Amino acid sequence: MPTRDHLLEELEKTFIKHRNAENAEGMYNYMRQQFDFYGIKMTPRRKLVKDFFSSTKPLDHDELLEMARELYEKDQREFHHTAIEMLLKHLKPKDLKKEDIEFFEWLICTHSWWDTVDVIAPRLVRDYFLTYPDQMNEIVDRWLSSENKWLVRSAILFQLKMKEDVDLPYLFEIILQATGTQEFFINKAIGWILREHGKRRPEEIKDFVERNEHLLHPLAIREGTRLLNKDQ
Repeated sequence: MPTRDHLLEELEKTFIKHRNAENAEGMYNYMRQQFDFYGIKMTPRRKLVKDFFSSTKPLDHDELLEMARELYEKDQREFHHTAIEMLLKHLKPKDLKKEDIEFFEWLICTHSWWDTVDVIAPRLVRDYFLTYPDQMNEIVDRWLSSENKWLVRSAILFQLKMKEDVDLPYLFEIILQATGTQEFFINKAIGWILREHGKRRPEEIKDFVERNEHLLHPLAIREGTRLLNKDQ
């Protein structure tokens, strides 16, 4: 079977073969000129990756994380998205190890932007905390007290997709620890998660916002109550 280095080389050749300079420029500018791109849009990229990995042997837990790390260390954004999607597909909650949170934190803090963090937090980090709930409070507290806005955003958003299983009192506690900043991506995350859970628990979200209006940033309030205000 081919080595991991050989697989990465072949995947890079595949991406280079399908590069699109016009798309790459548009993607580069859309992402505020932070990342290089081959210019391969999501649907064709996923098709290329699916076809590529279908011809390789399954990776075990350690191989999977190492492959994801090596993909993530490359410059082009297509590699970063591929790494995350590979983890989502093949890294099952039952296979998670306690130390995997260190790798997820590295992913959050590397090539950080909303398009990756907003997948890692509510999917990979959520699954980790559901698997190892005893680790949650300590890690979330550490992230909230960090100076890294993407760790703070992740501490807020890991409950984004929990629907009926969301722990609202804990979420409210997290939000109150995260508020008091002018950072756009933190206040936007607060508004987003309040709006999302307001779809199912509108009265509790409305009550929380009203009681803490003096603490929450106007952006968080506006985003968090947008759907609630439509129902009035």
